[in-house]
Amino acid sequence: MAKFTLKQVISLAGGPKKLREELERRGFDRTKYAVLKWGRDCALPQKYIDVVVELTPLDREEVVAANEAFKSELSAETFNGTA
Repeated sequence: MAKFTLKQVISLAGGPKKLREELERRGFDRTKYAVLKWGRDCALPQKYIDVVVELTPLDREEVVAANEAFKSELSAETFNGTA
């Protein structure tokens, strides 16, 4: 079980705005709108996990666990027809 939710992880990374700015600074493009959906409508893409780990006091396993837990929640909602 994840200690943190994906929303909490994004908050620990400085929030969506700071995370987006950091990703764009590192050369990732088209992240402006996606960041706002992470933890709400979709999980964090794998390619951004290392950046999030650097921006938080969490280790990689904690970030991955939060992301996987969120994916599981989304799958359960879709399966149950509540999404």
